[in-house]
Amino acid sequence: MTDKYALRARDIMSPDPICITQDKTVTDAILVMRAKNIRSLIVDRLDDNDAYGIITYSDIVKQVFAEGRDPSQINI
Repeated sequence: MTDKYALRARDIMSPDPICITQDKTVTDAILVMRAKNIRSLIVDRLDDNDAYGIITYSDIVKQVFAEGRDPSQINI
């Protein structure tokens, strides 16, 4: 029996997630997030053996700005 109130990941996930490559900087990520009005990006794999990653607005605030680091000098 299926619960009619059950929520599945596909019901709430974005159908076309926005990705960024690992060779970009945090500044690049910020610009994409602002342009797309989003708060996270999927970090694409370099090859089939890599895992996908995610970078979030919160990551940037906590690990870049709060530490006084230059986002244009930090690669994803």
